[in-house]
Amino acid sequence: MKKTAALLLTIILLVSFVPAALAYSYSDNLPEYVVESHQPEGYCYQYSNPSSMDGKSTNQGEHRNGEIVKVISHESSGWYYTVCSNGKVGYIHDYCLVPLDTSHGQDYKVLSYDPFGYCYLYDRPDQKNGRRIGTFSNGEDVKALELYMFTPFVQVFIESTRQYGYILYSALVQASQYPANPPTPRPTQVPTVRPTPRPTPRPTQVPMPTYAPAPTYAPNYNVTQYYAQISVAYPNSYCLLYKEPNQYSATVGVHNNNEWVRVIDWNSNWNFALVECLTDQTYGYIRKDCLIIK
Repeated sequence: MKKTAALLLTIILLVSFVPAALAYSYSDNLPEYVVESHQPEGYCYQYSNPSSMDGKSTNQGEHRNGEIVKVISHESSGWYYTVCSNGKVGYIHDYCLVPLDTSHGQDYKVLSYDPFGYCYLYDRPDQKNGRRIGTFSNGEDVKALELYMFTPFVQVFIESTRQYGYILYSALVQASQYPANPPTPRPTQVPTVRPTPRPTPRPTQVPMPTYAPAPTYAPNYNVTQYYAQISVAYPNSYCLLYKEPNQYSATVGVHNNNEWVRVIDWNSNWNFALVECLTDQTYGYIRKDCLIIK
């Protein structure tokens, strides 16, 4: 009887010394927050104590922007007590985390033409310095949380992969406006070994058709042979034709939905395409997200 009582007492004492951190798991139903750090830029650290300079706290690892962590409590000293996806429990500066709230988000889908058929998810609204943290094909469901003014990005949450980040606005369309038969990328052709042809007389070459020249202010590009249709979903049903490839240049004209244009140059500018409007034969630049290639 005495041995049993001593064993129970030993077990109770051992359990009392188990660290409290082991009681928390990433699978627990805790509030979800997202790493959104700008100091340092693009990532943050988790520490064993609510301090990074006391000499006792250890750095438990780096966590990148867009990563979801779970918050146990908010310390008055400016720290969140957190559990991360790697199972470690510790402290992160509260200015590096934002609540993951998708209740106000709007339903969008990926519909990208540049690149064709897919888009990238970035860890910050910066295409040059941001890190690509995901690739999503046309038709992927996206929850749009916030449109970043003066940038071409939308803050989004991808439910299927539980990822948070930024996607170019031109690569998204409202879910209700997604076409029934969206364009798909052409499959890569497998090269085949052709037999050596027998010499044959050269056929008479058919002359290439001629096209109207580009305007004097436009770069000297070869005229392409595909067309696009104007389609503006929000906020108006028209778009502007600009003299230069930016929205602060002079306006050449106004064109309504369903008007046809001939694409002269698609690739030289990230947001604008050089076109000829077929209704009045005027040339200029239109935002790519206002066009649907046919």
